[in-house]
Amino acid sequence: MKISDFHVKSLKVLKKGMVMIMFNRFRKIMSDKSPGVYVKHDDNTKKVTLINEATKEKIVLVDDQGHLVRFTKADIDLEQVNRMENSFNAAKLIAPYGFYVDPFKNGVALVSWTLYPDGRYFEDEDGFGGENCNETTVYGYIDIHGIMMIPFQNMSKEDIEVLRGKAEQMVQFI
Repeated sequence: MKISDFHVKSLKVLKKGMVMIMFNRFRKIMSDKSPGVYVKHDDNTKKVTLINEATKEKIVLVDDQGHLVRFTKADIDLEQVNRMENSFNAAKLIAPYGFYVDPFKNGVALVSWTLYPDGRYFEDEDGFGGENCNETTVYGYIDIHGIMMIPFQNMSKEDIEVLRGKAEQMVQFI
């Protein structure tokens, strides 16, 4: 290996690291969900915490290793989810590929949980090693206390809007 090759590889690693640092900072800034309620994504782990300053609650949704700790199998429409491609992480209650909480609106937030990434995720820099599969993501709605209002399931864009209304109605009666 030549010194110039080393510098190019180091710059790629440095550039990737800087992008991740910038992404994580941006994610924290954009995580402000509503006054006093926000989600913190840990920079170094998979931990996702819902923080409600009004009630002084710090609710861990996903732990450092990517295990869902706030939710159980009862919070997943397993009958429907199991019919999806590569859905095995739902039964294991793990989120190795992504777990995000959208901004709260009227007391509820959409949660997206990527059970399995698009096959290109596994490709190396030359395009080898990819899988022939689509991304598998399920969605659900939680309230500001991290309680599941609408269970995780496959949702179309239309379903997301319709079920948001249902979740907002449910929160009004709590």
